[in-house]
Amino acid sequence: MAADITGIIAPVLTPFDENGELEAGTIADSVAYTLECGCHAVVASGTGVQETAALSPAERKTVISETIAAVDGEVPVLAGVSYPAQPIVTELVEHAEAEGADALLAMPPWGVEPSPDAIVRYYEDIDDATELPILMYNNPSVTVDMSKGTMVEIAE
Repeated sequence: MAADITGIIAPVLTPFDENGELEAGTIADSVAYTLECGCHAVVASGTGVQETAALSPAERKTVISETIAAVDGEVPVLAGVSYPAQPIVTELVEHAEAEGADALLAMPPWGVEPSPDAIVRYYEDIDDATELPILMYNNPSVTVDMSKGTMVEIAE
């Protein structure tokens, strides 16, 4: 890992052109701007919602790869791997680890509300697929509001 992950962790904006297509060639500019703002770590491919929900899994992999390359070890990179379908999550996890991400950012899947047991299994599957640390992201305005008990069970 490049360094301990502490301080301000900011998502890198995902650039799109006027037609709504990913502008992979300008990801480095977004990374540079984020680093100039003094962030201590960055998140590639967000949390799986907002702009990243509009991207295909292949495009999300591109965002992860280009962000890691642009950061070039200056600060840690967390790769956002959230997705409603577990096989895609595992694919994103494996890609992020292979590309050199320092950690993962994952919130529960969105869409159909998962049960607490399903949320625990979701995180267990992520953990089984990687050696990277996982930042559990509870964002109830986008997915479910995980209970303290569910979060403690996941952390254990």
